[in-house]
Amino acid sequence: MLKINKKELFEQAQKHVSAVVDKIQVSFVTTKETVKNIKTRLKKSSSVDRIIEESVLGYSEKRVFELEHLQSSPYFVGCEIEFNGKEKEEIFFSKFNYSEENIFSWTAPASSIRYEQPGEVSYALQDGSMRKGKMLRKNQFMIVDGKIIFMASEAIGESRQLIHQEHLMQKKSSFILPEIVEQMEKKQDEVIRADFHGSYLISGPAGSGKTTLALHRVAYLLQSPDTAEHFSDRNVIVFVHDKSTKEYFSNLLPQLGINNVVITIFSDWAQNILKLENYNFVYRYGGNEMEKDHLEYYKNKALKGLTEKISRPELLASVYEKYFDEKLSSLFNKQLQEKYLDRFDLTILLKSHIEVQGGLKKEETYIAVDKNGKEKIKRGLLPVEYSLIVIDEAENYLSEQIALIKNCANKNKAVLYVGDLAQQTKLGTIKNWQDVAEDFVGNRKVELFKVYRNTKEILEYIRTRGYDVDIPAEIKSGNKVVELQIKSVESEKKYINDVIEGNNKEIIGIIHQDVEYLSRYKKLYQENDRVHVLSIDEAQGVEFDVVIFMNYKQDFNFESYENELVSEKKSVQRDLNYVAMTRAMSELHVLR
Repeated sequence: MLKINKKELFEQAQKHVSAVVDKIQVSFVTTKETVKNIKTRLKKSSSVDRIIEESVLGYSEKRVFELEHLQSSPYFVGCEIEFNGKEKEEIFFSKFNYSEENIFSWTAPASSIRYEQPGEVSYALQDGSMRKGKMLRKNQFMIVDGKIIFMASEAIGESRQLIHQEHLMQKKSSFILPEIVEQMEKKQDEVIRADFHGSYLISGPAGSGKTTLALHRVAYLLQSPDTAEHFSDRNVIVFVHDKSTKEYFSNLLPQLGINNVVITIFSDWAQNILKLENYNFVYRYGGNEMEKDHLEYYKNKALKGLTEKISRPELLASVYEKYFDEKLSSLFNKQLQEKYLDRFDLTILLKSHIEVQGGLKKEETYIAVDKNGKEKIKRGLLPVEYSLIVIDEAENYLSEQIALIKNCANKNKAVLYVGDLAQQTKLGTIKNWQDVAEDFVGNRKVELFKVYRNTKEILEYIRTRGYDVDIPAEIKSGNKVVELQIKSVESEKKYINDVIEGNNKEIIGIIHQDVEYLSRYKKLYQENDRVHVLSIDEAQGVEFDVVIFMNYKQDFNFESYENELVSEKKSVQRDLNYVAMTRAMSELHVLR
C-alpha cells in the first residue's frame, strides 16, 4: 500500500472547501437580491409579465434554499477522474448542483460512480451514450458549517483510510430520522433510480430505513433530469398514518429540495374531497375495547358487501343496519350525533362518490378559455389525479382504501408502497401484499433486512418475546433491557421520572396502547421537549434514544367475539407490542 501524507491531503481538502464556500456565499447573496428585485417588479407587472416573473421567482427562491444548504455542506464525495487519458478532472457530489465548481446533485447520472472503487468507471449521459474514465482517487466527507469533521480517502493502490475525524455526537437532538443521501448503499441507489412506470414495493422490518429510502426515491423522481418532466411536486401525494409521521416527512422532504408535495392522512384527504367540514375523524369509536372491536368488525363486513350508493353520512345507518344488532346500531347513532366518522365510514362514502361522479372528483377553481380566446375563472368538479402516489405503512390500510387511492394515479400508474406486514396495528387491513392487487415482479420489489437503529440487547430481548428478528453481526451494543413489575400509579410515575432525569440529553418516548391512560403524562411532560408521550399507533414510524413501554396485560373476554375476530385481535395486539419495543434505539424499559 502506498504511503500518503494525511495531513497534507486534509489541508488541501479543507482549503478547497473554504474556497468553494466563499464562492457559494457570493452566489447566495446575489440570488437573494434577485428575489428581492423580482418581488418589487411583480407589484408593477402586467398579467402576462406576472406569469413569467412568478416562474422566475419560484426558481430563484428554490435556488436560495439550495445555496443556503451548500454554504454549510458543499459536497459529501469528491472524485479525481482521468477521462480519455487526458488531464485529471475533479468531480464532487452533493444534495444540490453548483456547476461553477463541478459539484453535481446526487440525482445526476454521474453520481452513480460515487459507489465505485478506484479504477475504471462509467456512467450514462442524457443522450444514452456512456462516458468512461479512470477514477484515481475518491474522498468521502462530512462537512458542517464549512468545516470538514470527517474525511476518508482511497485510491488506486491505496485501501480506504481515515484521514480526519472530529468527535461526533452520537445522540439525536430530535426523534426525526436523519436523511441518508451521504450514506446510501449502491443497492439502495438502484431502488431510488428504478424505472418510474408502475407500482413499486419497499418492505422491511422496523429500523431498516424503508421510509427514508422511499422519500429519497420521491426526491430523485422530482429532480433527476431523466424523470423530472414526468413529475411535478404539485401533483405528488404522500399518504402517512398520523400527524407525527406527517411532521417527520414535512421536515425531511425540504432537506432534499422538495417543498410542495402534498403530505396527508387518508382521513384528511377523504374529508377534503367529500367536503365533510362538520365532522371529525375518530380512529376507533366506542366506550370500551370490545365495543370498538365489534363496531369495526361489522363495519368492515358492511364495506365488503356494499351495494348502496349514499351521498351523506346520515345515510350510513342504512348500509350498516343489516350487519348491526340493536346495541351496535345505538352505538353508531351516538357516533353520528357526536359528528364522528372513522376509516370505514369514509371509505364507504368515497366508494359511493366514485359511483355517482364516475371517478374521484373534487370541486376546484380553474381557468378556462372561451370561444373568443378570453380567460375566465370557473369552479367545477375536476378529477383527482396524481403523477406519483406514496402509501407509507401500507400494511395498515384496508384493501378498499388502497383501491380508492390507486384510482387517482395518472397514466404512469406510479404508486410506491412502503410497509412491513409484521407491523399491522389495525383491524381489517390487508393480510398480504397480494391484497393491494399489484404485480410486484422482478425488480419492482425490494425487501430490506438490515436493522440500523436498535442495539443488540434490544433485539435479543424482542427475540425472547417470541419474535423472529434478524440481529446483524455488526450491530452496536448497549444497555440491558429493563423489565419491571409496577404495582401502583405512584411507583410508575417515580420510575418514569427517574429514567428521564437519568438521561438528561436523550430523546425519550413514553408509549402505551391507551391514549386516555397517557393523558396524565402528556400533561406532566408537556413543557419537556425531550419527552414524547404517544400511543403505540402514534409511535409507528418514529424512534427514540430511550423508550418506556407500559405493556400492561389487557384482559379480553372473547366469549362474544367471532372466531375470525379473536384471531385477528390477537395478531394485531402482538404486532402493536412489536412496534412499541422497536421504537427504542439505545435503551428499552418495559413496565408490566
